[in-house]
Amino acid sequence: MKQLFTEKTIPAFAAVVFGIIAITKFILAARFPLFIDEAFYWLCAQHPAPAYIDHPFMTAFLVKLGTGILGNTYLGVRFVFLILGCLLPFFITRLARPLVGRDAWLAGAASLTLPHFACMGMLAMPDVPLTFFALLALIFFERATRNSDMASWILLGISFALGFSTHYRFIGVVAGMLLYLVLTKNGRKYLKKKGVWLSFAIGAVGIVPVILYNINNEFQSIKFQFLDRHPWTFQPIALLQPVKQALMVTPFLYVSLILILIVSINKARRGNDRHALIACFSFVYLAGYFFIGFWTDQKNASVYWTWPGYLPLVVFLPDLLKRLYKKSQNRNT
Repeated sequence: MKQLFTEKTIPAFAAVVFGIIAITKFILAARFPLFIDEAFYWLCAQHPAPAYIDHPFMTAFLVKLGTGILGNTYLGVRFVFLILGCLLPFFITRLARPLVGRDAWLAGAASLTLPHFACMGMLAMPDVPLTFFALLALIFFERATRNSDMASWILLGISFALGFSTHYRFIGVVAGMLLYLVLTKNGRKYLKKKGVWLSFAIGAVGIVPVILYNINNEFQSIKFQFLDRHPWTFQPIALLQPVKQALMVTPFLYVSLILILIVSINKARRGNDRHALIACFSFVYLAGYFFIGFWTDQKNASVYWTWPGYLPLVVFLPDLLKRLYKKSQNRNT
């Protein structure tokens, strides 16, 4: 068994797993009817606009693109989302490569053990492109803060623009990166260079459609997202958020990923810059949304808004599992 899973065979094994899951997702997505939210996004796609009452244009645009290829069918509505969802494990692998080396493919495969992540793309929902552009931005940000090349900063800016064209919640991606730039020695160095500011300037282009829509519609979208849908009163029931998160991620993986976050924070405090980058990004999502969850829409905010925060932590999951396995072996000998 040890000879079966070698450094050379693991990428091929992971690709087979990715392929089987992708085929299964396409078959299922072509068969079951649209959910009410998907039907709403399909309706939006019939009336192209720079933004809509609850989101910018990207989701409707992707639905329009898919139905333009495969017609007004279940698979047509979900087609582009399926493609994006199937690419996500490869993005995890790409993010992991400079951080964990040969374990990168294991990290990509490990990401599919997260139920929500494995199913992503089967529904035409904004969280699919939101996660796609969040990971894309994180890949370019990691590369830019490691190599300091202008091309990475420009590509990061484009990712920002696409992310802001997808959902307001993309602000969490930028907040996590800003935390790294402000708190770390390496990050503060880049604040003095033009690359990071150029990426923010390019990213601001993605906010323009939302601004134009709100100006022309009495700021209905902003009112809906930040006022109408939230009670803005303290809700003690939000203390149950970790339980809900554990059920969504699965208890074992939830505990493992939180442990990885704690370890990354400790390594960051000791000067490990790459762990600091991952820790800042994940901390904003997991701790930030936990905090605001006490005042926001409990039906949605506590369930899946934190999702992008778990994904970078998966990069270090294979190493944690290896350590746990070695400890169990040592105890048995």
